[in-house]
Amino acid sequence: MAEDKKMKAKSSDPRWKYGFWPDIGKKEFIQCIFCKKVVPSGIKRFKQHLAGGYSDVVKCGEAPELVRREMNGYLVTRSRTQNGIPLNAINSRSWEIMLESIGQYGPRYRSPSYHEIRNPLLDRAVNKIDELRKKHEDAWKEYGCTIMSDGWTDTSHHHLINFLANSLARTFFLGSVDASSEIANASMLADLLEKQIDKVGKEFVVQIVTDNGSNYKAAGRILMERIPTLFWTPCAAHCLDLMMEDIGKIPEFSYCINSTKKVCRFLYKHGRILDLMREKIGGDLVRPAVTRFATSYLTLASMHKNK
Repeated sequence: MAEDKKMKAKSSDPRWKYGFWPDIGKKEFIQCIFCKKVVPSGIKRFKQHLAGGYSDVVKCGEAPELVRREMNGYLVTRSRTQNGIPLNAINSRSWEIMLESIGQYGPRYRSPSYHEIRNPLLDRAVNKIDELRKKHEDAWKEYGCTIMSDGWTDTSHHHLINFLANSLARTFFLGSVDASSEIANASMLADLLEKQIDKVGKEFVVQIVTDNGSNYKAAGRILMERIPTLFWTPCAAHCLDLMMEDIGKIPEFSYCINSTKKVCRFLYKHGRILDLMREKIGGDLVRPAVTRFATSYLTLASMHKNK
């Protein structure tokens, strides 16, 4: 127990009565004292694990009923006192459109009531999406479609997988799955993809497109065995990204790329130099990003252009 106490945060949050960090270097993982399960993705999901009743979180089978009620009450209270809108919503185009629309209406604008948002306006939005889906479904039935998956991890370490259908009617968002509590092996991914295929209709899905991870490759093989008319295709963008990453490991290229990153970091860490650079080149450089290795080459091109 002494070691458990060392692994707990100095906080009055009730979860620390029932969980601790098994590894102090990985604070997003919390171990339950009842079932010993390690829950990923932080505070809220651990409370949901204890409370039970959440579809995307495995319920603790050992937690006493008193603890379940305590965690559920805390979660309900928090949901009532916080709107749950992320701060980066203010960066979206939708936010700008909302403010522009209110400004154009004028000072007598009346906000919709809670009832109007919850019922008629929500129903109207759902009906609009349903009408849009019907147009896509017509295209799926006539020409067939491709199911695409895109996995990513958000800032709260939730592993999310988005599913989209692409056809001549363009791309339609099918849904998103939080797979944080699951092991993303081939069998699990194949089952998730097959559920999306069933939603569209097996007879209308021509192919699936995923990234080149070994688990996705194996999932593709499983699905092609289950559905003989289906093809698995690797994502072209991911293929190119992996190729560029391998090229970047060649010593001559690696030295050049690392030197470019150092120069870029130096410029953007010194305000006066950065201001002078922006004045001289009339803007900013393309900066390297974590998501796509191609940005390293774009940074090189940007520096060469503005040399």
